[in-house]
Amino acid sequence: MTHKELKFENLFKKALNEWPGELNLKLGSQILTEIRPTDKEYDIYAYKDVPWDGNSEKYVVKGLYDLREKIEDSHYNKEKGIIWIHLHDSIYSAIRKLSLYTTNIILKNLRLEMVKQKFEGLLKEILGYPGSGDWSAQDIDLIKQYFEANPSES
Repeated sequence: MTHKELKFENLFKKALNEWPGELNLKLGSQILTEIRPTDKEYDIYAYKDVPWDGNSEKYVVKGLYDLREKIEDSHYNKEKGIIWIHLHDSIYSAIRKLSLYTTNIILKNLRLEMVKQKFEGLLKEILGYPGSGDWSAQDIDLIKQYFEANPSES
């Protein structure tokens, strides 16, 4: 990716094109129904959707997680996947937080600065612990290139 392509404003614009222009945000809650052990290092948790109980700590935005997964899946195991996956995760986080305060969102109205702050925080975590996760040397190099193209404004 060129420096211009790595500028956050350009990445953000391109990423938003992968999301619907507008989302209706319906809240719900989930209750744990089952924990299934696996032979791997994790268990599988099963949940049941129930009406939202007003708890602002534990809530789901109906369909939002699945939408994010669908968008991110197209970037897994791709050359620049580390950038797109974490940018989409940052957009998802912003939408999820906003869902407590609005029933509808037009994505082009998201504050670029807030999404950028979350996104860069995720990338800095990876740089801080480059051996954690499945990140390749090329992924780490791409993150460094991103920060070269987007120097800190402080």
